[in-house]
Amino acid sequence: MRFVLFLFLALTSNAPRANAADTPSKTGKDAAAEYFKEQKRTPAATNTVGGEHYLGIHIGNHLSSTAYRWGPQKREKGVAKFSGGLTYRFGEWVNFGDSYLRVDFSSYEFASGNRATKMSVLAAVLLPDISSQFPFYFGAGIGPGVFFKQLEGESALSLDYQLLLGLRFLNLIDSVGFFVETGLQNHIHILSDGQLNSSYLIGGVLFSF
Repeated sequence: MRFVLFLFLALTSNAPRANAADTPSKTGKDAAAEYFKEQKRTPAATNTVGGEHYLGIHIGNHLSSTAYRWGPQKREKGVAKFSGGLTYRFGEWVNFGDSYLRVDFSSYEFASGNRATKMSVLAAVLLPDISSQFPFYFGAGIGPGVFFKQLEGESALSLDYQLLLGLRFLNLIDSVGFFVETGLQNHIHILSDGQLNSSYLIGGVLFSF
């Protein structure tokens, strides 16, 4: 009887027991495969603002303007009329601001009946960065202007600069938003005397993609 009891205790004490240490861990290819499976199950984080690219298309008018030594008079008010164009973000300073390329088209009409049209290409900086989703922004831009139609004897090239303040609403309908902006839009003739000081008001749509 003692021998049977001794044999039973010996067999039960030596029986293999499953524990965490005996469970083989996944390494190498198995671990990598499991990792990529988990990645597929977890959806990628999305940008709540929209895409990384932003394009604004605007149209508006000049609120007031004064031309100096441009045209038959030394000083003439109200010559700037239509303003429109597009703005594209091409760079970002994270948590600070954005770099933009702005193309503006403007028309001018003088009391003499003469007209002028110009395209401006400006490099602009707007603060804060659009990724912050802050609705108000401000900035400045500078660049060359080219007259498609100009008064006789006046420069076909100008140096243009802007100071601006705006309000933007992102992704109102999917990736389409809206913005409204005002500021100063001035230029100085390069190849002749003459300059223009003006203020403007524009509005437009903003696309993110």
